[in-house]
Amino acid sequence: MLRAWIPSLLIVSLAGAALSAGCSAGGTNSPGLDPTNPDTGSGGSSSGGSSTGGSSQSGGTGGTIIITMMEGGDVDPCAAAGLPEGCTTVLAPACGDGMLNPANEECDDGNTLPGDCCSGACKVEPYCVCPVGEACHTTIVCGDGMRGPGEACDDGNAMSGDGCSSDCHSVELGYSCAVPGQPCIHHYTCGDGIPDPNEGCDDKNNMPGDGCSDHCRIEQGFKCDGAPSVCTPTTCGDGKKEGAESCDDGNTVAFDGCSPDCRAEPTCPTGTACMSSCGDGIVFGDEQCDDGNVRDGDGCSSKCKQEDGYVCNNDAPCTKKMGFDVTTGAMGDVCTLTVPVVFRDFNASTATGGHPDFQPGTTSNGAVQGLVLDTLDKDGKPQLSTKASATAAGGFMHGQTGFAQWYRNDPPSSGPIPGEIVLWDNGKMGYVNRWGANGEQWQGKVMQSDYGPITAGLKAGLGCYDDVNYPNQGCMPTANQMCYDPCTPWGAGQTQACCAGMPMPKAYDGNPLFFPLDTAKGILMETRTGAKVPAQYGWSGWPWETCKGHPAADACTDGVDTQLGVTTAIPTATAPFPTQTHNFSFTTEVKYWFTYSKTLNATLDFLGDDDVWVFLNGHLAVDLGGWHVPLPGTLTINGGNVSVTTQLMADDMGVGTATTKRGTAADYGLTDGNVYQIQVFHAEREVQGSSFKLTLAGFNMQPSLCVTDCGDAMVGPGEECDDGHNTGAYNGCAPGCLLGPRCGDGVVQKDQGEACDDGVNAGTYGGCGPDCQPGPRCGDGVVQKDQGEVCDDGMNVGAYGGCAPGCVLGPYCGDNSIAVSINPATNEPYEECDDGNTKSGDGCSNCKQDIVVTR
Repeated sequence: MLRAWIPSLLIVSLAGAALSAGCSAGGTNSPGLDPTNPDTGSGGSSSGGSSTGGSSQSGGTGGTIIITMMEGGDVDPCAAAGLPEGCTTVLAPACGDGMLNPANEECDDGNTLPGDCCSGACKVEPYCVCPVGEACHTTIVCGDGMRGPGEACDDGNAMSGDGCSSDCHSVELGYSCAVPGQPCIHHYTCGDGIPDPNEGCDDKNNMPGDGCSDHCRIEQGFKCDGAPSVCTPTTCGDGKKEGAESCDDGNTVAFDGCSPDCRAEPTCPTGTACMSSCGDGIVFGDEQCDDGNVRDGDGCSSKCKQEDGYVCNNDAPCTKKMGFDVTTGAMGDVCTLTVPVVFRDFNASTATGGHPDFQPGTTSNGAVQGLVLDTLDKDGKPQLSTKASATAAGGFMHGQTGFAQWYRNDPPSSGPIPGEIVLWDNGKMGYVNRWGANGEQWQGKVMQSDYGPITAGLKAGLGCYDDVNYPNQGCMPTANQMCYDPCTPWGAGQTQACCAGMPMPKAYDGNPLFFPLDTAKGILMETRTGAKVPAQYGWSGWPWETCKGHPAADACTDGVDTQLGVTTAIPTATAPFPTQTHNFSFTTEVKYWFTYSKTLNATLDFLGDDDVWVFLNGHLAVDLGGWHVPLPGTLTINGGNVSVTTQLMADDMGVGTATTKRGTAADYGLTDGNVYQIQVFHAEREVQGSSFKLTLAGFNMQPSLCVTDCGDAMVGPGEECDDGHNTGAYNGCAPGCLLGPRCGDGVVQKDQGEACDDGVNAGTYGGCGPDCQPGPRCGDGVVQKDQGEVCDDGMNVGAYGGCAPGCVLGPYCGDNSIAVSINPATNEPYEECDDGNTKSGDGCSNCKQDIVVTR
């Protein structure tokens, strides 16, 4: 109803003075009605309305006039009744008048709205008290150590920052508050977004490769700040040491004390053990660990000491990369080692400013040993021997001065060009470089002999057999054969089908087209030439990589690219395949460090061209000098024994005789427990072949991997829990330091008293509490105003003066609609009128008719 159309009744008491105003009277004069009992008295009738006489509690007599008010609210009742001055109003006792009527009210806070501990029907609401003479208030107290309805937690205080917020409405990130009254537990869990004292970072996930590892360590090449951590790449070589860098010398050149990825490098004086420093990734001397940085809080301290709660080891042999897995024949995560390299570019001897040792243009008869001395010079570079000369027997060398330039930075060298060679798991306990960009092996040519016996079938297009139309003709493939139509095993252009075997692909490790400086920054300008594929990689006769751009003097009708069916250039580990011309004439310098032990079993294999010298602790081991076809050399350390095998000559198929030189660890100055250096010096000196294959096995030195010590009863990064037993009991810890069955696992364990479990249990509104009991919600009897609740009486059925479903107001006095509900305490309607306001003396006060009294 609209307020203007709600009738209001004025009950007017008439004294003798009022009779002269034309009001009839009955009864005796009365000082007024008792405001707490306005219905006492009786009287007669009047033309102004019905009138009855009677007596009040004070003993007076008088009469009443009832006037119907058709104007609802905000009027002067006395003026509306035409009464003289001295007329006053008396409010009928009602809920909302601020005075307790013990007969039917439990409380009266002066309003008729629920949700403030005193309902619109003047009843005390749930979890509230209304002491006499005091304001109503809730009995739920944040900080009393008891988790009441509406509270997500209560740890016994009202302070934030300890797991439970200051208003007890939320469990703070990284905490568990399962036991009311007890301090919340801070879980140092990797992936919670809070870098704790034992974590270098925490980006709120457990995914490696984004700067923050799955163990919450800052990854090489990144720096991380904030909570959750935001990780951004660092720039190695900018001269600023930051993030995971243990050094930054302003460049990315290897072997100058700071690696291309900004890790400290060992110092290795020629012929003696290396001196390792904390942060170089090598555990040495009194170091307990070395994770390749000098940062505390990641398991290995800035002093290379194992930190409490961690176990550090160097057993992790590799870095995982997506690549070709030889064990499965498919792409997947493959173990890799990355070897830093320094390249130096030169121009051919025939070019202006060229180096006389490069591209001498003569035929090689094989490798030449003895061209360099057995030990390196003070700078760690090879020295030319007196055997070297400009002849074939002398390796086409032109003196020590020119040779010293091969591995130094001054002209005619280009200067150092930083690079790296990725070695892939070869499935044989070793790591080898490969031709493909993702570790794919090189494919050799399938020869006719690889198909086994070949039997003629029918005419091309008819298949191998047709017993109906061509009985007793053609061939039937055996279990190990298939039908080729046309017979490609016999070559191109065949007009007949055939039965033949299914040859396995010939896959080769190493790179038969090793051209790392085709597009590298800092290379020299020179005339480029095409390349051929060596016979050692499955292509007899050294065919051209591609017929495009080959020298006119050398006929080319079928390049390797065509025979492999490659029509569009594809990326490889160095230059795209096919590439018409390449940059020849360069040197390669590789250093690798390892810890020698009496039980070490390690091997270095090399196959390539041209010159290759391998030095072990500054002593010459593999000696394959001079330019030549790809030739192999092997260095093997087996405890106290060291052996070297080399092949100086090879035929067109790479076959030749190998010789072995045996020695001891003492011959190379190796002592148990020390760190030593292996150095590989390589030179590409003559067109038209350039191949490189390096295999390392047993030299798998990696930085320390530090992980938390599961079972030490200390929760560390990457662990969900650790109770020291980890048996998997309810609310306990399971093996692997993973949480066992518990409140919070997303499964309701009713036998453990759980009423809910949403997997988070942070006590958020409408969710589950940390003790697996319902959290704050509409219906808990507590008004969560921050969640939009206006009221909440625990039932919310829409009773008068109470709360309706959805925690919104039910019917109440002042809602501009007369309620028809009956007050059970009086068996009368709650409302006689409702003018839509809470003003007094306007005809309808507190939804009761006003009483007008004249004196």
